[in-house]
Amino acid sequence: MEKEKLNIHLIEDELDFVHKERKVQRYAAVVMFLFLAAGLLGFFGGGVVSKTRISLNGFEVEYQQYLRESTSSEFFVYLEKAADTTVISFNKKYLEKIKINEIVPQPVSTKTNDNRIFYTFNTGGEGVIIFYLMPLNGGSRELVLGIGGEIKQIKQFVYY
Repeated sequence: MEKEKLNIHLIEDELDFVHKERKVQRYAAVVMFLFLAAGLLGFFGGGVVSKTRISLNGFEVEYQQYLRESTSSEFFVYLEKAADTTVISFNKKYLEKIKINEIVPQPVSTKTNDNRIFYTFNTGGEGVIIFYLMPLNGGSRELVLGIGGEIKQIKQFVYY
């Protein structure tokens, strides 16, 4: 009789543990699903939510809002009926944290002032200019982009 009471208490304790464990497993499964969905949508770089396209002074600019640290990303400037030369500028503070690995086509000239870097391109007509970027560390980034005299602020976030 004494042994049966002990077994019943052990079984009840085990059932309580099993019910608590199931709750934890359900919450963990929901959290894992949310991380997976966020990754597929592009919240951690390179996806539907991350890709952004804006118009600036007759140019189309396409970039990723969410970047991964030390992972290459492209920044596109689409030209339609551009003048013979096009000047694109970036703020220096942005370029301290994000490195430009390559620019295609190469700019004809590069100039700097106290807080901006200016790239001049021979354009004329239609085309695309691609900046290959490499984030150096994580955190929020603010790009002050200038194209053809118009300036636009762009916010990006770099994940570790």
